[in-house]
Amino acid sequence: MSKLTQGVSQAYNFDWAASDKKMMDDLKQAANALYVPLGETVGKSLAALVVGKVGSTAATSLRIREGAIAAMCMINPTIKETLVDALSSLRYAVQEVVKKALFVMTYINARKVAARLLDKEDTWGKEGQSPFIVSEKVEETWAKVKEDEYFDWVNEQQWEGIETMTSTFFETLGDLLSEQGTYEEWIPV
Repeated sequence: MSKLTQGVSQAYNFDWAASDKKMMDDLKQAANALYVPLGETVGKSLAALVVGKVGSTAATSLRIREGAIAAMCMINPTIKETLVDALSSLRYAVQEVVKKALFVMTYINARKVAARLLDKEDTWGKEGQSPFIVSEKVEETWAKVKEDEYFDWVNEQQWEGIETMTSTFFETLGDLLSEQGTYEEWIPV
């Protein structure tokens, strides 16, 4: 369910009118951002080898073949958890960039096909388009609803209560539908 809630959140906050160039630039920036978690992984692994400290628990699920890191574990048996932590962070960062790349490339190509079919090739995916972000459109619509004469009987505190209830509902729903916890699975050689 967490995949569904993440997908809905991404669609809700995504700029559907962004140009192809902007999306590709954002994707390149995300790929370049992998240097930080890669540096953290290498740094944690080297520090664990030198000092032998055990790191914190893993940040995501990870399958590890013990044979691939057996030499490091022989040098220092307490390094296992530190490596899980470091590799989990790197795996998560790479996974996020790959997901973003798949989404962006699929969206760009699907939009090109739709633009050809609907004769919108001159505008869709080009620079200078107004952003189309669902969350912003919802906020604009909500502001119009609050200003409507039909709702004159609702005061500001009641609107705040309705807004708080709605945002808390969706936040709690997202939390309840998201998978919680981390596990690791060690595969014997």
